[in-house]
Amino acid sequence: MKCSKPLLAPLWDDLDGSAPNSAASYQVSGTAPNRVFTFEWLNYEWNWGSSSDDISFQVKLYETTNKIEFVYNDELGSISSPSATIGIL
Repeated sequence: MKCSKPLLAPLWDDLDGSAPNSAASYQVSGTAPNRVFTFEWLNYEWNWGSSSDDISFQVKLYETTNKIEFVYNDELGSISSPSATIGIL
């Protein structure tokens, strides 16, 4: 797969967000010039063959400082053969 730059990859892997309690959403918090853009993947299965919610994670982009933060939360499920590419390109 050819990717255009720049690319933020908080968890580039075989994710499944089709479960009823999975969601992808974003929000902007704070006031200019110190806003934070947060994109969240909630209750995702970390492997297409998984049968439970494995992980939730966020990407946070900070205005003015240009800080990028990846935040992870393990959920109750167990991860089957996890692998991932994580980074900034």
